[in-house]
Amino acid sequence: MLMMRAYSVLFLLECVFEIFIWLSVLVLLGGMVSCGFRLRSIVLRNFLSFKDAVLDLGRLNIVVGPNASGKSNLINLFRFLRLCFGVSEEPRLPYLPWWSSRNLVWGFDESLPVKVGFVIEDSAGRSIYYGLVFSMAGDVSLEEEELVIGDFTRVVRRGRVVEVSNSEGIVEKLAGDKLSFRSAVESCFREEGSRFVVFMGTEVRAEVFERFVDEVLGKLGYSRFVLKKGFSELSLVLLNEIKDMCLLARTSYGEVVGKMFIDEKGFGVSGALVVPSREYLLSLCSYLLRLFKPFVIGPINFSVVKEPVYARREDFLEYDCRNLVNVLYNMYLSDREKWEELVYLLKTYFFPDIDLSFRLTETGKVMLVVREKGLEHPIPPTNLPSGLYKVLALLLAVLLEPPIIAVDELENSLHPGFIDSVLSLLRDCESTCIVTTHSPAVLDLVDLSEVVVVEKGPEGSKFSRIRDVDEVKKWLQKVKASVSDYVFYR
Repeated sequence: MLMMRAYSVLFLLECVFEIFIWLSVLVLLGGMVSCGFRLRSIVLRNFLSFKDAVLDLGRLNIVVGPNASGKSNLINLFRFLRLCFGVSEEPRLPYLPWWSSRNLVWGFDESLPVKVGFVIEDSAGRSIYYGLVFSMAGDVSLEEEELVIGDFTRVVRRGRVVEVSNSEGIVEKLAGDKLSFRSAVESCFREEGSRFVVFMGTEVRAEVFERFVDEVLGKLGYSRFVLKKGFSELSLVLLNEIKDMCLLARTSYGEVVGKMFIDEKGFGVSGALVVPSREYLLSLCSYLLRLFKPFVIGPINFSVVKEPVYARREDFLEYDCRNLVNVLYNMYLSDREKWEELVYLLKTYFFPDIDLSFRLTETGKVMLVVREKGLEHPIPPTNLPSGLYKVLALLLAVLLEPPIIAVDELENSLHPGFIDSVLSLLRDCESTCIVTTHSPAVLDLVDLSEVVVVEKGPEGSKFSRIRDVDEVKKWLQKVKASVSDYVFYR
């Protein structure tokens, strides 16, 4: 079983609000709400062929390299994370496709921790880092998580202990340019009150302090969010406000809240918390959780995907696309507008003379019905081209816009005339798209700035991008060479 013994920072960020209410203030940057996020780079250590590698990302990333260089291992990273956090099927054995957890570790050394880090940028240009550390000794265990939000806060969970720290002088920094922070605090001491809190090393009356936060910092455009005291209330608030969140620890909110607060001796917190607005925080949590549900399209199992499948609710595309028809059927039922957009794109760029529909069999299975213009009867699934299924899987990914779309060997089953249209759709979607290829037909349709070269040496697989792109383009024009010529034969 997947042993996620420790609790997720994504959940603990909400819990920290309650824990720190009697220790410090939550200064929330209310005027700086920014809910758009984009993945900028991935840091890998000790995962498969990546001993220590960093992949810088753009919107579209075409990964190319020799056989056994590590291209498919990059796709396997997203497959592994999805199996850890994004799938509900039992048993939860994320290493199962690789037979053993040791087969996922650099050098097959189970004593090495596997580290995966994501560098994310929000729409205001702030940098966010979210890192995971897995133990692979016999099983897969999430041992450590780290979340760094801009220049404000760093949250680290190791086991059952959460440490929260802020940049030095962050509160003064936020307030210093617009009013005298010290004089505002000193003026509070003259007010009357019955309870005291310790703030910045000074004992301050709680009621006055709350007024200071609301009135003084409020003038700066900041606001605060405080949950009421009470463990049961905390769980209810979380359940009501973020119902769709799934924990990395793979357990319900009630169980986590109960375990965390009942076993108080095993849970420790230090520090104070300064974060952007609560809406920003929840948007970030949602983005991070979606990050572990990438669309990963590997080699399609055409013999299975053509068969009728039992209709059930699912929007999660399997790695080999075996459930493609059912996911499409769910889109058809739940989001007719998006389904019609998919059909429009299919007919506009790829197959102009076909129409799609679905038919339920007497046994409760659903099958894709494809009719070609001018033909009376639908085309039997056994006679449908493999490229149709590949295009449908890609269109599904583009329209659902997950944070990450990862495609292994894009060119497989696609006519070269389709590849340009697929690349354009990937560029235009909101997802970060990572595509591996061996094909000159793909490389000659992309810009040099979109190419990522992966090479394997004694220190494992490494990523690199082409330097001096403009100069290389001029040289290619001069010698009348293509992008693929430069990448494959330089």
